[in-house]
Amino acid sequence: AARTGGTAPAVLCEADEVIVTGIYQAREEKIPGISAATIVEKIRSLGHGHVSYIEKKEAVAPQLFQSLREGDGVIVMGAGDVWEIAKQLAEGIQDA
Repeated sequence: AARTGGTAPAVLCEADEVIVTGIYQAREEKIPGISAATIVEKIRSLGHGHVSYIEKKEAVAPQLFQSLREGDGVIVMGAGDVWEIAKQLAEGIQDA
């Protein structure tokens, strides 16, 4: 979304909680002025009170388990191996 003119922060404000992880480039060049910190700052500037930054994707599921309740929905978006967060969540729910 950062590539589309920065519309993602406003859309993410609709979520109850937003977690942003580290941004890693694959083959593309780094986008000047775009970082996980700038995304978090933008979401906060739009009035969202529940946005956090977690550098390592491995720490996201344990953090979410502290606040998830029955009936909650979780959307995991990203590139690369970010799908592993969803896998950790599914495995943790099965173990609960």
